Amino acid sequence: MEKNKTGKYFKYAIGEVILVVIGILIALQINNANEEKKEKELANTYLENLKLDLKSDISALELASSDLNFYEKKGYYSLNVLEGKIINIDTIEFLKSLVWNNHYHLQQPSTSTYEDLISSGNIKLIKNNDLKVALSKYYLKNDWMAQFGQRARETYWFVMREEIFKSVDPFMMGAFYESEYYPNKTPTIRYEDINVDFSVIKTHESLRNAIKRALSLRVWHRNELQNSRTEVDKILVMLGEK
Repeated sequence: MEKNKTGKYFKYAIGEVILVVIGILIALQINNANEEKKEKELANTYLENLKLDLKSDISALELASSDLNFYEKKGYYSLNVLEGKIINIDTIEFLKSLVWNNHYHLQQPSTSTYEDLISSGNIKLIKNNDLKVALSKYYLKNDWMAQFGQRARETYWFVMREEIFKSVDPFMMGAFYESEYYPNKTPTIRYEDINVDFSVIKTHESLRNAIKRALSLRVWHRNELQNSRTEVDKILVMLGEK
């Protein structure tokens, strides 16, 4: 009888263990399912935010392209005056063109979502390897372009500004900013009061070269903007947006 009771107790204990194990496995499966659901929801949130960032970048790229065309037009006007290709010179337009040609548009892409993906390690949530490579390439190039743009402003455009001041009264810059950004205020410096000796300016070869260098850089900049737009469109297709 004792043996029979022991056997029953043993079978009962084994059954209890099996039930506990099954319960644990079910709980783990439910927990894993919940974690997978959370990760999927988080991944979808990242993907949606990436779409928003890239659409914002499209607007920024279009603005940069518009500014680039404007600066380039002014640059060619300056150069044509200096090379004697324009007979009836609009002095005020020429002075403005010199300053506009000294501008460089620094594009500021939206990087917050991608930076969060990288810093948090959540980039692993994106399962599409082609998408990850495309994102890495796009944001790495944007970072390089931003550094190049900043360097260009501190070198090429600084040199041009100095060349401009060698030929034209430095007060010209004050007249420009007052007329362009504060048109409703009474100017303290007027374009009409700035003396421009075109016979001297047209012999200033270093200024012409500075303008040509800026125009050459704008060709490169335009190509880079077009490439960036192509990459954005490609990534948006991967994200199912187009």
